[in-house]
Amino acid sequence: MKYIDCHAHVFAENALGYEEQVAGWHQHNVDRILNVFCLETDLDIARQVMQDPARQQNLSFIAGVTPHGADKFCAEHEKFLYDHKDQLVAIGETGLDFHYNLSGKEQQRNSFIRHMEIACELQKSVVLHLRDADEEAKEILQNYVGKVPGVMLHCYTSGEQLAKWAIEQGFYISASGIVTFKKSQPLRDIFKQVPLEQLLVETDSPYLAPPPYRGKTNQSAYIVKIYEYLAEMYGVSTEQLCEQVWSNSKKLFSLS
Repeated sequence: MKYIDCHAHVFAENALGYEEQVAGWHQHNVDRILNVFCLETDLDIARQVMQDPARQQNLSFIAGVTPHGADKFCAEHEKFLYDHKDQLVAIGETGLDFHYNLSGKEQQRNSFIRHMEIACELQKSVVLHLRDADEEAKEILQNYVGKVPGVMLHCYTSGEQLAKWAIEQGFYISASGIVTFKKSQPLRDIFKQVPLEQLLVETDSPYLAPPPYRGKTNQSAYIVKIYEYLAEMYGVSTEQLCEQVWSNSKKLFSLS
């Protein structure tokens, strides 16, 4: 059985060393990691990795500017997306984060819309980061339903109504280690309504390590614990869940 981690930050500044991560992938049969470059901080390392096959094993690539860095979104970031369009399986993570508001709301909206336009032009799926902005996000997203190949709501922690709407649109909803946390019963209740055909699973490493690794630096090797937890919650085998998430990922990201 081979696992896929649908969202991780392998080259983040606070991630484990690359070789240590690779050893963990091999030990735990993690065959594919969708690595996300947050271009407002990762532009230099992204350029290096994209030219270095030795650091691309088991990886597919996603890139964009997060809502946190929307005030830094510039032509240089756009150029990276266009220059590497053939290497990218999706655009993101983009969206709205009105919880932290590390960039102004209008800057976040403008960045979000521009990312959606680029995704339409390049015909790439979009990876979304949404927090405390459910209605505002819907208002923007409804203009792009059917115009982009697909949408992933990454590390989902939003409300039930947004989840229901997203499911109706055919979007994919991704569970991170948060769903395994003791205080996450309301979130688990939402995920029980997500069809397996629209479910993705991620670590969002190096953040949000699941039990029994809480407090440690997260890594894609720990995805196994999230799959096991979700499989029990859905009443299916871990192998069945893994196969379904692989199938979903291939559809959304055109993975080989």
